[in-house]
Amino acid sequence: MKINMKRFIGLLFLLVSVQTIFAQSDYISCSPQKDMDYEFPLFDDGGILILSKRNDLVVTVVNASGAKIEPNGRRDDGFYEYKIVINPNVTPNPKVEVNRRGDVNRAEFVTTLKPNFFKVYMVEEVPKPIRMENLSQANDAILNADSAEVEISSAIPDLKVVFSKDLQATLDANRKSADENIRIYSVRIPVRVLQDARNRMETTAKAYESLYKKLVDDAPEDANVSDSEWEKLSALETEMQEAQAAWDRMTMIDIYAENTNRLQIDISSLGPRSKLSYGVLLLKTVEYVTEYSARMAEGARLFNLRKYDEARRAFSEALKTKDTPDHLIPAIQSNINQCDTCILYYRYATYALLKMKEMQEKGTANQEEVVRYASGAEEFLQVLNKYNPCDFYSERIDKLNKIIEEMPLDIKFTVTKWVNNISGFYEAGGLANVELWGYAKTDRPLLKSYETDKRFKNLVDKSEGFTLLGKTDEKGEVILHLDRKNLPKGIFFRPVGYDNKIKIEYLYMVDIMRQSKDEFNMRQFRLKMYTANK
Repeated sequence: MKINMKRFIGLLFLLVSVQTIFAQSDYISCSPQKDMDYEFPLFDDGGILILSKRNDLVVTVVNASGAKIEPNGRRDDGFYEYKIVINPNVTPNPKVEVNRRGDVNRAEFVTTLKPNFFKVYMVEEVPKPIRMENLSQANDAILNADSAEVEISSAIPDLKVVFSKDLQATLDANRKSADENIRIYSVRIPVRVLQDARNRMETTAKAYESLYKKLVDDAPEDANVSDSEWEKLSALETEMQEAQAAWDRMTMIDIYAENTNRLQIDISSLGPRSKLSYGVLLLKTVEYVTEYSARMAEGARLFNLRKYDEARRAFSEALKTKDTPDHLIPAIQSNINQCDTCILYYRYATYALLKMKEMQEKGTANQEEVVRYASGAEEFLQVLNKYNPCDFYSERIDKLNKIIEEMPLDIKFTVTKWVNNISGFYEAGGLANVELWGYAKTDRPLLKSYETDKRFKNLVDKSEGFTLLGKTDEKGEVILHLDRKNLPKGIFFRPVGYDNKIKIEYLYMVDIMRQSKDEFNMRQFRLKMYTANK
């Protein structure tokens, strides 16, 4: 067989380079961040939010064809954000896989979705990733009716099992009789402590809700509530939040070792005589080099260089190699899909930039036309910068923003009814009398504080940072005239006159700008608000 020596030498060089990369790299692992989970209106879908210091993750949901996966770029806290939205009625327990682009190794987890709720996971790079397997049996139990137990088996020598002191649990570690390399960690938990913490959390929440109902929900519009009653409500709110935080701390057991990620065991469901059993082991990593891994690494290299057509070819070749693992095919396809998105938006951005340059050179365009193309190019570069964040895009985005920042920003909002009946969800026309309130602070208020119209009014009266921007007409439309240099952090959408049958929604301004369409001086944003059987 005749060998193309030039291609063979190139492939050999590629293989040696990849082997060096894999030998020196850390591996990624996913850990739940229960204290960061949050409620969010998703039209009864469920959400997963992945945070990472890396900007090159490829996220795949292997058992949900209708999953919406979107990178959202870098946050103010330095983490890159990846959002997943899935219908929990179709896929209640999605399996999520996370790869660094071009890496043959992966992290994976299975979670249970909650409607209108984001579960948060952190992706970390660690030299020794660990994973956990649930070994619990349906008939597992202990004899002591006052206790519950968590048993952890592992051969990792320096494993640490950590829990809150408030849990008042005891920890024993013993060698397994049949295998001295395996150590068994037994956490004995007084059930009374868990029950007391749960009761405190529920009692304070009930007391807060009761007083809030008295002072806000059931009180007449002109009611004169004394300062002492407001202070009592504020104290109850603090106590409720502290009780919730204490419960969250007590119901999580952390497991880790030196240079590993942290795993967590949720013990909130434990009752008398309950027992949970887990095995903790090092995550299997791939350090050998194959034709498949070489193609994947080459695709990642080309993608980072913004050579999306060439990267797509490399990923497509990885899909066809003889040694391609079947379980990694979805991840390869995700890489190809990202290349397709970047190819499309690169063409859009290039066209807009060329038109802007052409008009400037000919001197035939007025400032408004130049800004129109600059705005379009900025929008397309923002998409590219989400999928492939780098200085090349961010520097150009900053330059384009300086061109357009002096121009006014008009956004046309169209709010529609989103109805669910036996045939499924459908739009049912515009929604009138929806007030748009700008909010100037970075942190959104708790959902509990604005979930009814009266609570929202109370929040506006008692807090700073709210500005009424406008209200939708009978078509469900309103145009806002905004200052690009002084945009609100977010907007509340408050339906007025619907007896709380339509929930107030809050959207961050960055998401509104990201999802709005059309021209620079008249953006278009469409919002569906759920209306039950109306």
